[in-house]
Amino acid sequence: MMPATPIAAYVALAAAAPRRFAPGTRWAYSNTKYKALALIAERVTGEPFDTVLAGRVLEPAGIAGIVPCHSLRPDQFVPGVSGEGQPTPLDASAAAYVGDGGLCASAASLSKWLRLVLAAPGAKTSRLARPNQLADGTQVPYGFGLSTREFLGHRMVWHGGNVDSHSTMIAFLPDKNIGLVILTSKGFVWLTELMPALIGDASPTRAATTERPLSGRFEDGLFKFDVTPEGETMRVKIDLIDTFGFVPAGPREYIAEKFPATFRIRLPADGSRDHFEFDWGEVRSYARRVQE
Repeated sequence: MMPATPIAAYVALAAAAPRRFAPGTRWAYSNTKYKALALIAERVTGEPFDTVLAGRVLEPAGIAGIVPCHSLRPDQFVPGVSGEGQPTPLDASAAAYVGDGGLCASAASLSKWLRLVLAAPGAKTSRLARPNQLADGTQVPYGFGLSTREFLGHRMVWHGGNVDSHSTMIAFLPDKNIGLVILTSKGFVWLTELMPALIGDASPTRAATTERPLSGRFEDGLFKFDVTPEGETMRVKIDLIDTFGFVPAGPREYIAEKFPATFRIRLPADGSRDHFEFDWGEVRSYARRVQE
């Protein structure tokens, strides 16, 4: 996009795309929905979203040091570097990040945000981590901007992101009273692979199973999965991500051999083979078999 591209242009692109499913029937992560919310905030207040964020959220909370990355001088910004070692500049259009990212912060400001919002949520901020529910009763472990999916058996409130060769993660574990902020600027990194060591736990490991692996094509509203059994393991091609070998990790569970802390597939307890839960990073989605 060009530098002057408005936020409405990004929302319009998404609005013109076909719907993947009817509202309330499925769940899939969407950056664009946050951008649409930012546009609504701008139209209701008559102010740019960055002004709304600063004046109505950060300043009243007493948090300084969280600003749009585009507002920083070059010497204040740590540029991203691709996995191949090439510099990755910010998107030319600042509106590319409005509402769904593009904020830069100091360690002190992130620490304060973690304490105020994740570690001690108030009446308003607690809604951010309140799980949602689909029309059929399926509970989605994702609130209004924060994931509530457990990690290695621990309850966790968290979220991560990747853009322009920057990868980030912010999390709080109530039972351990641990807050974590991870920031990197080199390539695309699955930061969940660092989490076990940081919280003092071991990564999931392979385990014996008598479960017959899946086979076929599935989709969860965001990703498509091509699943091929290979003995007791599965080779799973996930479009937009990569192809991984999944190995048994217990009854009806499989983990990605390369990224065991990040990717997990859970088969239904009722023995059905037409759908599964897919954990990826801090998000869980629900895949269904594609009828050929």
